[in-house]
Amino acid sequence: MTDNRKSLIEYRLSQSRDSIKEADILQQSGMSLRSVMNRLYYSMFYTVLALLHSRRFTAESKTETS
Repeated sequence: MTDNRKSLIEYRLSQSRDSIKEADILQQSGMSLRSVMNRLYYSMFYTVLALLHSRRFTAESKTETS
């Protein structure tokens, strides 16, 4: 795994952790469930991006269907 790919994975996981912290803060301050769920959704999104990068799949990858 290249240093660039590893850095990108670490960055995405950091974004995921930050989103979870934000969701917790929103929930504790009585914000709407929609706002909390939005942050949790993005946490999962960033985690999936990290997983895809670890498997060498990127958003630019395309598969052909016939």
